[in-house]
Amino acid sequence: MKVVHNFYPAMKTSLTPQQIKDYQTQGFLIIDDFLTEDEINSIEQTVKEVVKNRQGKTLPYELKSPSIRAYEEGRNWLREAILNKNLDYEHNKVFTQLMNNWIDTPAFRDFALNKEIGQMVSQLTKSQSVRISHDQIIRKPAYGKSTEWHIDSPFWSFNNSEALTIWIALDDMTIQNGCLYYQPESHTIIKEKYPHVKQNTEDFFQSYPALKKLPSIPAEVKKGGCCIHNCLTSHGTGPNMSPYTRNAIAISFMPDGATFNGKQNTLSYEVISKLKIGDLLTEEHLSPVIYSPKERKSASK
Repeated sequence: MKVVHNFYPAMKTSLTPQQIKDYQTQGFLIIDDFLTEDEINSIEQTVKEVVKNRQGKTLPYELKSPSIRAYEEGRNWLREAILNKNLDYEHNKVFTQLMNNWIDTPAFRDFALNKEIGQMVSQLTKSQSVRISHDQIIRKPAYGKSTEWHIDSPFWSFNNSEALTIWIALDDMTIQNGCLYYQPESHTIIKEKYPHVKQNTEDFFQSYPALKKLPSIPAEVKKGGCCIHNCLTSHGTGPNMSPYTRNAIAISFMPDGATFNGKQNTLSYEVISKLKIGDLLTEEHLSPVIYSPKERKSASK
């Protein structure tokens, strides 16, 4: 799959040496006015399209095989109704997600696979080539709960300490409506370690007591701004204490050459059935290269 041409020419993807240094030191970077008003409006229309077409389906493909889905639906429907109804309810009070929207929505693909974003990620990750891992539309409901402190890496299908996420605000992100919080330099404490997923903040800080000594910083960002954070940077969100949904999109990227670690995350059952731990993640229909110096050189000839 070829990288996407730049449909968002005004995006603030050019980084200064100081911004790159700040990101590598702190583990996150905030860029105000990342998108113009016209670009925000375009993405908001795309988000509306995704929400309408998905009809509540999180992914554009199935994570489980048809036989497993049929078995689980037949055997566990009562257990699901009794045990997991409350869990789903609680999860949806934190946020709702629509994922890998670039796969089934061309307008979202134009943004998520943008080569200028890829080049910016390449600078921050010190990688020659960059692949998309997954994207998300994240909607924190009115009076929604806080998101527990966590790091991203344990959830993902690969281990690479340079992977990152770009979080773009589609509404003003404030303390009142549940903005992100970061712990500066936390990625240096957790570096190169890939723990199991922790279900709550207490377990998380018990695993990393040194993080309790670090301050937390609210990342308040105006609509159209973005936050970029390393996959090992400790972060969470406050509750949404407003009567309005807080909307954002997040796109996660990995350096080319990342290998499968045994976790499914957003990989389809067809892909997962063919992978072994240590295999390169090179499925172009799920994790295409979005930036490569070779691609850029050939395009300039």
